[in-house]
Amino acid sequence: MTTWISSLPIDNPSNTWTDTVITGNLTTVKKRHIDELRSFLTGVNGHYHIVDGIVTSSNPSIPVTWGDTITANVTAVRASHLTELRAALSALGNHTHVAGGRTSSSIAIDTSFSSGAITANTVEVKKAHLDELRAACNTLKDHVHTICCECECTCTNTCPEQCCRECLGACD
Repeated sequence: MTTWISSLPIDNPSNTWTDTVITGNLTTVKKRHIDELRSFLTGVNGHYHIVDGIVTSSNPSIPVTWGDTITANVTAVRASHLTELRAALSALGNHTHVAGGRTSSSIAIDTSFSSGAITANTVEVKKAHLDELRAACNTLKDHVHTICCECECTCTNTCPEQCCRECLGACD
């Protein structure tokens, strides 16, 4: 029984954020903040990994589209902008890859967004909204996958040792 850990994602876009620390009621949400998140999510779509020298399948491959163009000092940041970012993160989360005929573990990206629903003309864009989006992007940037056993393992456990224990019966 063997366990392999993948490389970091390739192509792995930058997750360097403007205004690294967002201060509630002080930092103004800017076009740049939304553009950085959009650029990252567009860039990570279709990424792949290297596992034991084998290139994995490209995943996820989902349509990442953005509703309207944001113009600095003209377009207000809207609920729809954050809703689109949340939807893209949800679609990119929990994906798998295939290498050498084996399916990798999935990754868990927290898309529960405890900052709550964003309702147009009702809820203001808050620090928590940007913080959660950035945290989920950081997880996506640094994620790896596990492929274990000498069989077609579909284990979703992120701990390699536990994964192989769960798959032991499948490897016989």
